Amino acid sequence: EQDATSSGSGTEEQKPEYITNSLIAYFDGVNNTGSGHSSTALTWKDLSGNNNDGTLSKNLEGNNFYWADNCIVLSNVATTLQRYVTTPINLNGKERTIYFTIDGTNLTGAVWADTNTDNTQGILCYQNFVANRGTSKSSQIRYDYAFNKSGIYNYTVTLTASEMKFYENGTLVNTMANSIGLATSNNLRLLADYYTNQNATNLKMYNFMVYDRALTQTEIQTNYNVLSKNL
Repeated sequence: EQDATSSGSGTEEQKPEYITNSLIAYFDGVNNTGSGHSSTALTWKDLSGNNNDGTLSKNLEGNNFYWADNCIVLSNVATTLQRYVTTPINLNGKERTIYFTIDGTNLTGAVWADTNTDNTQGILCYQNFVANRGTSKSSQIRYDYAFNKSGIYNYTVTLTASEMKFYENGTLVNTMANSIGLATSNNLRLLADYYTNQNATNLKMYNFMVYDRALTQTEIQTNYNVLSKNL
């Protein structure tokens, strides 16, 4: 059932809240270990139960790459430091929903990507656009958007064989016809892309959810209403 939900923390007896149907990964900055918060964790625990844990590419580093109380943080550091989170999630040929909450004040670089090493055949979420790309960078559907703005915002991207939709804070902002398809060639990476292996700078990520289907607008609004209460 598409309205299956869960509260996201605590015991199974708690009243369900967020959407769980087709959820394949859920990363939460507050509960980053699966049993609470650790400021020294080098693995970001997948709370969906599917063992799609995220692995930090480098050790934590002072005020540059670290866990705050409710998010993972890349501060104003060089993009060449290769700080990011890699996951084993492969969405090749699948519909998908990517739900994420960030503070991108003065952000540079990529927020996340499920593309291959040329930043093609998948979705790239960069500082000023989100795009589904085909076999080349010139073959894409793209929505220009300023992710590098001040404050905490939630975003959702859904992709089907026919369209890509973009939501801000649970509200549909844009719908684009998808002429590129559903291909992707690599594991999903957070806080960076795959083309240069370079990390973003000035980025706080509070949560990140992945579904292998396109959620409805009602489901996306439900997730936003539930999860935004924790920020």
